[in-house]
Amino acid sequence: YEPAPGVISGPTTGLCALTSATYSIAAVAGATGYTWVVPTGMSIISGQGNTSITVNSATTATTGAVKVSANNSCVNGTAQASLTVTCAGSIEMDVQTESTTSERNFSFNVYPNPSNGDNVNLAINADKGKEILVVVYDINGHETYSKVMISEQKGENVFALDPSGKLAAGIYIITATSEDNFLSKKLIVQ
Repeated sequence: YEPAPGVISGPTTGLCALTSATYSIAAVAGATGYTWVVPTGMSIISGQGNTSITVNSATTATTGAVKVSANNSCVNGTAQASLTVTCAGSIEMDVQTESTTSERNFSFNVYPNPSNGDNVNLAINADKGKEILVVVYDINGHETYSKVMISEQKGENVFALDPSGKLAAGIYIITATSEDNFLSKKLIVQ
């Protein structure tokens, strides 16, 4: 007979650049081993063949499924348990709210991206005199920097991001909010 694994337990979101996460299932009657498969960007660092694995995930991890099949001396299991997991950083976050005609040209870019954490620039396209609140969040959603910037000219304005020191390696979400718009970009610091 083919042993069928039960439900996989473990984290399902926020897995970008995670140092380790554990996934497990209850032991399956008649199983002598287990085969685990993880999404691109994740790697199994211990536990392959057992009821529990520990994984690392890179900033390149993608949304996918952690899967496990149970095996015995008669069959390598084809029945699988599956758990969908998401790397929050892999979600592209370029969102623009509905805006008035005069605000439709509001945009911004972050460069260099990826960055080493020094000299991060924001190129903001806005009308002259427009106040833009720029906020930097780490991957856990904690605010690490905030500043109101005022566009000096209509069109592209370049501002240096100065978070009072070098940004640590990781993934950040930078938001730019004007009176009528909200935009966000992902920044990777290596």
